[in-house]
Amino acid sequence: MVTPTTGTIDVHAHILTEETIRLLQAEAPKVAPKLSEVNDEFGTLDVAGSVYRKFPRGGWDLERRLRDMAASQVDIQVLSVCPQTFLYAQPPSLAAAFARIQNEQLAKLVKARPDRFLAIATLPLQAPERAADELRHAMGVLGLRVASPEALKRRVAAVEATGRGEGWVDGDRGRGRGYRFRDPDGHRFELYHECDRYDPPEHLRPALKNVPGRYTGRGCAVKRLDHVNVLAADVRANRDFCVDALTYRLYERIELDDGSEAGAWMSASIAAHELIYTRDAHGANGRLHHLAFWVDTREECLRAADIWLDAGIEIEAAPSKHAIAQGFFLYGIEPGGNRVEVTTGGRFVYAPDEPCVVWSEAERAKGQAWGVQTVPSFHTYGTPPVV
Repeated sequence: MVTPTTGTIDVHAHILTEETIRLLQAEAPKVAPKLSEVNDEFGTLDVAGSVYRKFPRGGWDLERRLRDMAASQVDIQVLSVCPQTFLYAQPPSLAAAFARIQNEQLAKLVKARPDRFLAIATLPLQAPERAADELRHAMGVLGLRVASPEALKRRVAAVEATGRGEGWVDGDRGRGRGYRFRDPDGHRFELYHECDRYDPPEHLRPALKNVPGRYTGRGCAVKRLDHVNVLAADVRANRDFCVDALTYRLYERIELDDGSEAGAWMSASIAAHELIYTRDAHGANGRLHHLAFWVDTREECLRAADIWLDAGIEIEAAPSKHAIAQGFFLYGIEPGGNRVEVTTGGRFVYAPDEPCVVWSEAERAKGQAWGVQTVPSFHTYGTPPVV
């Protein structure tokens, strides 16, 4: 299969379909959206007494929206709900119900037209606990590609034997049929094999055919996703599950003085880490620590720090070198609140019987490789936030 090339993406596109309006009216008739004075171009939208005149017809009419996209030469829209439906001034239970209905409708649209739509979830922000619950519901999955259809069957059987499977799902954008499950901490995963292969458009086609595309030099110019670090209330239970059911190799871990495990660095390749679990300081479940993106050199990490500084991105930890896995790093908080890392370097593990490196509590207290102390927030902050 070949992934179609992508042109223009509209990242700010509000929507409130007629089906969504009907569902919201069934949930709460007094405050739900109502359309009136509809003509070929506009309508009047009333939400809980707040009137929005000249609401564009493409806001609720999908066929009109697609025509408008074609006329504007927009290939894909990133959909979000209309601000009028946030209902921040309404009771949290009602705002949460409206968020759930609208998020399900956004997911339905994306599934029906993955070639035209992506979506961003909405949350009842006046109620942090409900917002965190909805964020967990709306989050996607951590996809793991297996080596073959036969390997997929074997891994699914191993996961099912643990009782943590959720079942098969149809293919999504860029990948075929998959099997979803949750780890002991509640993180959602999906195993799959079939996927699209990237075919760059002509202006991004490289001179050498063994690289995916031309170097563009935009922004931090990251090359690929390097690893994901998730938080867990019980690191050892999740590490055991990944090693036993998913056949990850455990390369490094932290064992505290009381015998508990504070971190586990695992990989399915020679890379020092691809999947990391670290202890959630709040004992919460299903949270993210960070996503890491690869650049080729340390100099590019330093350049990324300058770019973030100019762009007003919060730098949590300035460039330095990790002791564990030996990667060079830069950590920051992206506008959505998630921690991200720009990284390079790191060790490779070639020997198939390489013993796991165990770090003690005293060794980790020394900080990073060159003695730089780890910033306190690195051990306490994760997303979604804990109330």
